[in-house]
Amino acid sequence: MWCIMLYFLFRAQYACFRGGMLSLVWNSLLAIRD
Repeated sequence: MWCIMLYFLFRAQYACFRGGMLSLVWNSLLAIRD
């Protein structure tokens, strides 16, 4: 049971981290294009 919860927690954190990095790259690309 614990491993499943840890797995979902890790997946959620990874998705958040990946989304943050994507938005950061997107914002920098938009700033460069301006």
